[in-house]
Amino acid sequence: MLFRSHELTVTSVRSFEFGGAQISIEAHYRVLINGVARELQFAVGEVTTHLLPYKTYSSLVSMVRDVIDNFPQSLGDADGGQSDA
Repeated sequence: MLFRSHELTVTSVRSFEFGGAQISIEAHYRVLINGVARELQFAVGEVTTHLLPYKTYSSLVSMVRDVIDNFPQSLGDADGGQSDA
């Protein structure tokens, strides 16, 4: 994903439904050089998760879908807390 922006903070939001859940992924990027926010063009590459450290995804959407399908217990309960399972 290539970001081009004249803002100092770039926000990317992806929302979708999967497995009966409403999902929103928010990513905020801000590049600081010597403590000063800089306007830069940059690309964000492959995505990984500690649940499958040797697997890479082309997007966060793909990773979240895989986690929901294969590791739902890692997501905790509906309130965001860890489940006892």
